[in-house]
Amino acid sequence: MNLKQSNKINPLFSMSSMTDIIFLLLVFFMLTASFVTPSGNDDGLVVLHCDKDVPVEKLVNVAGIATSLEAKVTIATTPKK
Repeated sequence: MNLKQSNKINPLFSMSSMTDIIFLLLVFFMLTASFVTPSGNDDGLVVLHCDKDVPVEKLVNVAGIATSLEAKVTIATTPKK
């Protein structure tokens, strides 16, 4: 009688599927973190909504004034359609 096991168990563990999952989670969290907008509850937060026709000098002047008053400055943009 031949009682040897025909299917041998591979002792090596493949990390490729776990690496793929971790990479996808990393990409997901990086993308969602970039879409987080400030809540506006913080004191001293200035969000600049500027039209494209406004000269950059005006934007820099307002941001400089806000920074001199120790406020956090954020520039809001609209996505292209």
